[in-house]
Amino acid sequence: MQPSHDHQKSGDDWKGDCAVLPPLEPSSLDPDQLVLPWSDTGHPATWDEVEKVFGGSAHRRSRLLLARSRLEGIHAEGIPLLAVWINGSFVTDCDDPRDIDLLVLIDGLALRSAWNSLGGSSRAAERIHTLRNERWEPGGTKQRHLTDFNYVIYYPRDPVTEDEVDLWHGNWSRLRLPSPKPGEQGRLVEDAKGFVEVRWSP
Repeated sequence: MQPSHDHQKSGDDWKGDCAVLPPLEPSSLDPDQLVLPWSDTGHPATWDEVEKVFGGSAHRRSRLLLARSRLEGIHAEGIPLLAVWINGSFVTDCDDPRDIDLLVLIDGLALRSAWNSLGGSSRAAERIHTLRNERWEPGGTKQRHLTDFNYVIYYPRDPVTEDEVDLWHGNWSRLRLPSPKPGEQGRLVEDAKGFVEVRWSP
């Protein structure tokens, strides 16, 4: 699904009847890529809205289903999820995105309150440490996976948290342009696209 340079194809084709997410739009840097418009925050949406807008094929739905299953499993352990950022080719017009990229924001204050249910502070810290290494679904590898999870322990008004979140926002707002040379990666441009933020509710 490639937009033409005369923009006869528009992001409205991807909006569905979602009332929150903006339509994808041709990038001003590369009109062959439909992306979410850049924003200084993630574009808010519910998981159902993400499924409605970006789950238009069996290929895409399989990745959404697996991502949701993983998130529900983390929640079932007693780890409090605050929000999920969704990025990458999955939130563009790419027909067959290889995977779905998620940044999982864990509620740091609620996590402290949940230490007892997780076996105490040491066991909770150990679980968070192992969780950070579980980027892909069981059986997934760096080369072959359907879901790619990263994690941030979020504390409000905490400078370290703010720096970490700002770093992710900057990285996930970048757009890679096509390379003029075959076999080489194109350059990355800052503040060139947006991503989705889902406030988690099981």
